[in-house]
Amino acid sequence: MFKRRQIKRDEKLRRDFLPEALEIIEKPASPLGHTIIWIIIVVVIAFIVWSSVSRIDENATATGKIVTAMGVQTVQSEVNGTVKAITTKEGDTVHKGQILLELNTDTNEDTLAYYQSTKDIAALKIKLLKKLLKDENITFKQSSKSTEEERDVLEYIRSIKQEKETELSEFDRKIDEQQASIEEEKGSLDVLKVQLQSLCKKRTNLKRKLKRGTSQEEQLRVLNNRKESLLKKQKEYQSLFEAEIVTKADLEQIENQLEEIEGNISVQETIVENNKADIGDSISDIELSIMETKEQIEAKNVAIAEKENTIYKSREAKKGIGIKYNAQVKSQIVEQQAQLKQANISISQYEKQIKSSTIVSPCDGVIKTMAVNTIGAVVPQATALIEIVPDNSELIMEANVNTSDIGYIKQDQEVKIKLSTFDYQEFGLLKGRVNYVGNDSQVLQNGKEIYKIKIVIDSKAFLEKNPSVALKTGMEGTVEIKIGSRRVIDFFLEPLTKQFDESLTVR
Repeated sequence: MFKRRQIKRDEKLRRDFLPEALEIIEKPASPLGHTIIWIIIVVVIAFIVWSSVSRIDENATATGKIVTAMGVQTVQSEVNGTVKAITTKEGDTVHKGQILLELNTDTNEDTLAYYQSTKDIAALKIKLLKKLLKDENITFKQSSKSTEEERDVLEYIRSIKQEKETELSEFDRKIDEQQASIEEEKGSLDVLKVQLQSLCKKRTNLKRKLKRGTSQEEQLRVLNNRKESLLKKQKEYQSLFEAEIVTKADLEQIENQLEEIEGNISVQETIVENNKADIGDSISDIELSIMETKEQIEAKNVAIAEKENTIYKSREAKKGIGIKYNAQVKSQIVEQQAQLKQANISISQYEKQIKSSTIVSPCDGVIKTMAVNTIGAVVPQATALIEIVPDNSELIMEANVNTSDIGYIKQDQEVKIKLSTFDYQEFGLLKGRVNYVGNDSQVLQNGKEIYKIKIVIDSKAFLEKNPSVALKTGMEGTVEIKIGSRRVIDFFLEPLTKQFDESLTVR
């Protein structure tokens, strides 16, 4: 081993003292160059292998700021009004339900009192009208607090009832008058019926008498019979006189008697004819009276029927009065119920307006801005008056993502946040995850089109590392969203492959 080294050393000394030309020829090349070349080759191969195997994150970058999950609470006025009192100022810490502003409510309170009075009057009218409908006593418990309007309502309802009762009484009076008149007519009718019966009886008796004959007719028959006897006797005496059995004086005596009888018969016939004429006239007079009486009876019956019909109509009209008044009362009840309903709606609206005139904090927090600072200032409805930053609300990062990156961003992707306020090399990064991705783009004031995303911040590790640091709304920062990973070699090959692809494209 030692001899070999000695030989190499001697050979080296010999080449060192050779002429330059021979030295160059015989002296071997230095191994350093070969070593460097091999080192470079190994490094390049190792880099290619590493870049082919190793991957690095691919991030989308966006800017944003910290906000509360609830957002800044904007307090608005639900009613128009003027500022009556201001109880807070910007920067004050407020609690949920704490009064912030008070608006003037005098007009609303007057209007509310008007509708409350309208409601009370409508309710009283409904109550009394229902009593009127049930025909109950129209009263209500009056007190020293009873208003003039309530007393007027009572008098009005009573006047309706009095008007109804007056009209019904008038119908009752007319019905009673007609009933009395009917009774009077019926009395007259009974008298006429008695008269008719009497006349009919007289007529019957006269006709019977006329048929049976009078005593004068009987006497006339007796005289006629005697005349016939005398005529027979005259014939006999004439024969006897011719036979000279009787004397002429006897015959003349018979003839004288016959002549006397004939005279009597003539007188009696005159009397009978006169009697018959008298009876006939009496019968005619009686029949005329019967006819007149029947006409009077018929007229009485017609009059009674008309008056009974009048009574029936009056009674039906009386029923109609009740129906008419009930319909009017029901109509008024419906009208008052509509007024009551409208009054309740108006009362609810104005109570809400009065309640809304006291503006209170919707949450615990700190007043960020106040748009109204002057007593008497006019406050339009739906105007933003106060902005409150809520306490103990979850903090999130709201960021604006370029439209070119939005296609790669999805919910639950990991996010790294670098706050402008804190140097991330000293304080570290905030971590989070995407919680919301906007569905539509928005245009900023500078005309740039972006998508809104929201990031849930995991600040536990950050705050543990930096206990003296507090995260606040409004802090701005840069957001790096991990959208994937690529091989390192792809970054070097991309320009070549892109150029190669474009060179093969035919236009």
